[in-house]
Amino acid sequence: MAGIPISKLISVTPSVLTPGTGINQLTGLIISNSTKATDQKVVPFTSAASVATTFGATSAEYAMAQAYFSGTRTSLFSPNVLYIAGLGSSSSGITPDYLDLIAGQAAFTGFTTNWNLSFAEKQACAQWVESRNKRQWFVAWDNDQEAITQGSSKSFGSWLQGQSLNGTTVLYDATGLSAAGALGWMASIDFTATNGRTGLSYQSNGNVTPTVIDGTTARTLEANGYNYYGSYDTQASSRQWFYPGTVSGSFGFADSYINQIWLNTSLQNALVNMMQTVKNIPFNALGDSYISSAVQDTINQAVTFGAIRDGVNLAQSQIQNINSQAGNTSAAQTLATRGWYFIPGASKALPFVRTTRGPITPVLFYTDGGSVQTIKLAAVEVQ
Repeated sequence: MAGIPISKLISVTPSVLTPGTGINQLTGLIISNSTKATDQKVVPFTSAASVATTFGATSAEYAMAQAYFSGTRTSLFSPNVLYIAGLGSSSSGITPDYLDLIAGQAAFTGFTTNWNLSFAEKQACAQWVESRNKRQWFVAWDNDQEAITQGSSKSFGSWLQGQSLNGTTVLYDATGLSAAGALGWMASIDFTATNGRTGLSYQSNGNVTPTVIDGTTARTLEANGYNYYGSYDTQASSRQWFYPGTVSGSFGFADSYINQIWLNTSLQNALVNMMQTVKNIPFNALGDSYISSAVQDTINQAVTFGAIRDGVNLAQSQIQNINSQAGNTSAAQTLATRGWYFIPGASKALPFVRTTRGPITPVLFYTDGGSVQTIKLAAVEVQ
């Protein structure tokens, strides 16, 4: 969407501290190289049927739209909108300038493509996402033979593992349907639901066909930095789902990454609303109270939804770091007990910050809590 970036005035910087009311639905985008797509323009679609009308019932776009709009089998509602961006017949491929162009036309969060990108194009997309301050998610896909070759370092997933780039998930797939399904998972998350948090792993989509059916291939893909839509067999049943649900960078897993996009965008919106409604925010305790009140609803919603979890044990290095940054020896204990600790920053601003009227630097510490993905149960018979 066009306009002066609000981050010029109010920004939220996401980060992760490792050991040692805003938006409520996110939207996906597919970049299409079809001649039926509007050149270098983003067009919204509200159903798979509307995509079929434009691109045809046998098109890749329609098949991907079906996977996207179906969400997941556990989602309570479906995505509202799918954006499709035309690459353009005269385009030299996907470049940072092209991505900047379409990002200025629509407020999408996650994106993928309807064709298998070249290695260089996937690198360009991953690097662009890194430049976006953890506000976009790139779902790359390919069926490179190197991805299923044990010990290979030549695949895109292996390359990505060696980089410090946030926000890219790589799927092993020959059609892109699993990538569209992953975007559908993101777009069907209900951030208003109590305990509504879901991970990408174990999510099923009836419009996606499994690409992995054996353990050796699954383990090799995971080692090479890939996710996949797999078919799992037990003595009781056969199941299909995404696994392992990872994302590149410090957040590790797609749900943690997507949740922080929602959280930080919501915090930014809350602070913007405060700036427009509060007549004056002084550099004192009253200013602190205004800022704290502005973000409280978002924090409460994050706790209810599950993006923030209480009762998480902290490492000693984390405790020391948090207490030091907060200037409070009980900050880490508060964080562990309720899941968050907020420093509003107005009353602590230095004189030169007051002179220039900012920026102040509030800090929100929160515990993510993660999610159990593997279980090894010991069943012990006692005689």
